[in-house]
Amino acid sequence: MPFSLCWAMRKSTGEPMKKTPRFFFLFVLLLPCSLHAQPHAAKAQAIAQQARNAYRQADISGAIRLMHSAAMMDSANAKYHYQLAVWLIEAGNPDAALAPGTKALRCANANDSCFVLMMRLQRRDSAEVKKLSEEALARFPDSGPLYEELANRERDEKGHATLRAVILHEKGIAAAPAYLPNYRGAAEALLWSDEAQWGMIYAELYILLRRETPLTQTVNADYDELALASLKPALHAAYVRELEIGGLNQYKISFCDPARNKFCYAYLQCLQLSIQNESALNLASLSRIRKRFVENYYEKKYNEKFPNALFDYHQQLIGAGHFEAYNYWLFGYDNHEEFLHWKEKHEEEWAAFLAWRALHPLKIDAQNKFVRTQD
Repeated sequence: MPFSLCWAMRKSTGEPMKKTPRFFFLFVLLLPCSLHAQPHAAKAQAIAQQARNAYRQADISGAIRLMHSAAMMDSANAKYHYQLAVWLIEAGNPDAALAPGTKALRCANANDSCFVLMMRLQRRDSAEVKKLSEEALARFPDSGPLYEELANRERDEKGHATLRAVILHEKGIAAAPAYLPNYRGAAEALLWSDEAQWGMIYAELYILLRRETPLTQTVNADYDELALASLKPALHAAYVRELEIGGLNQYKISFCDPARNKFCYAYLQCLQLSIQNESALNLASLSRIRKRFVENYYEKKYNEKFPNALFDYHQQLIGAGHFEAYNYWLFGYDNHEEFLHWKEKHEEEWAAFLAWRALHPLKIDAQNKFVRTQD
């Protein structure tokens, strides 16, 4: 019944009027605005989908035009401004991307990606980047992409990671352990340092996790694929470089200084025990060394003092009888002939490993992770 008719009936019958709450009038006033906004949001969403379709068909100019219309129609939605800015950069017009990038930050649903985008666009203005990073970390303290962007800004003129960059990558791993690029950045820097064991752990974690993550879930799929192809041989090279087995019972280990880190002492002790009686380094001996290392690590209960998600996964593989196949999978990329020779003789073991791994991926989260600073 219309409100005016109800009022008239009550007045004519002499029935006392009940006081109408104020929020009712506010609701009546705002209802037309709400009904007006909903069609606009729905229409903007439809236009944005048309823009994505145009982009998939390599029509970048059409995609930009349509996404601009969606952003104008639903100006409070950050994702339209953000996508418009990204496509403008891709089209070679980063200056034009500043306006939609700035609008994205003003929206209530702005996320960490919006801040990363603006930090890149404002890269020449260090004061503005500092301001943006402080605001972003205050709002998104668990953002892996933010730490990655800050770490990349700390690289030297040749693109090499500085100590500050490594620290920021590791902060990103601690804050967002499922975000892969920070493992990659830390591994690439530390594999060639005088504390290579950290880089070796980060590299193996990246390789394992990267195989679990679809390309579409990464920020830069092409670069990730190249990194995966380079890190596997780099990991094997680090073992070859650091474990110089020159003859029977002659070993040189130069991973790290145990006086500087307690985990390093445990790591070296277990490794020294593991390489005994090996006279050469190949995939077979490396698999044996790594297996003995894990067994020593758990026998001495270092896993209780220095929990490590990667070593826990190794222990699972050993328990399931798949650790040898896993090592050939991990290092076979750089030793293809040796891998094929082993695989020909172990087809059943190889198939069983692949089936087991499909059901038992490495899971990393806030409770099950590894970062150098955790001990």
